Amino acid sequence: MRWNTLKSLAAATVLFTLTTASQAREDFAKVSQPGISPAASLSQKSFNIIEQAADAGSVQAQYKLALMLEYGEGVKQDHARAAALHQRAAQNGSIGAQHSLGMMYYQGKGVRTNKINAYIWLAMAADNGYESVNIARDKVALELSESGLIQAKRAYEEQRSNRSGTFNKYAMLEQ
Repeated sequence: MRWNTLKSLAAATVLFTLTTASQAREDFAKVSQPGISPAASLSQKSFNIIEQAADAGSVQAQYKLALMLEYGEGVKQDHARAAALHQRAAQNGSIGAQHSLGMMYYQGKGVRTNKINAYIWLAMAADNGYESVNIARDKVALELSESGLIQAKRAYEEQRSNRSGTFNKYAMLEQ
């Protein structure tokens, strides 16, 4: 069993024990199903547990908490914190977070606009199976200069080859 799955199961167990069983099942369902955004009715206690799970490294909790912060669902909207959580989840393989982070870099939400990083994260999401991201990735590619696109593709290929530090190396590039 993967470590992240164990962390998610541990978060679920804590959630079940600290809130009523029915409330916990309802709240955890809101944050654990793929493609479903957490609802604004999430209890504060459950929100705190999700936040703790995200801090402990649960990729699923990081992504769902990032969505909550990005869209202000049940919490005060905070794009910078959402981007940081999307970054953590994206680096750990969350395809949804890779897409969201790419769009945040493209739009300059919570981070400085950076089309190279937008391309990298959107390409990562697309190659990991999020096929509808191809359109956004291709749009960003058309907006990059020739040298910017070469840099973006090189950085992306380095990351796909699991070379460390690629995103940090290119994080400050501006297009």
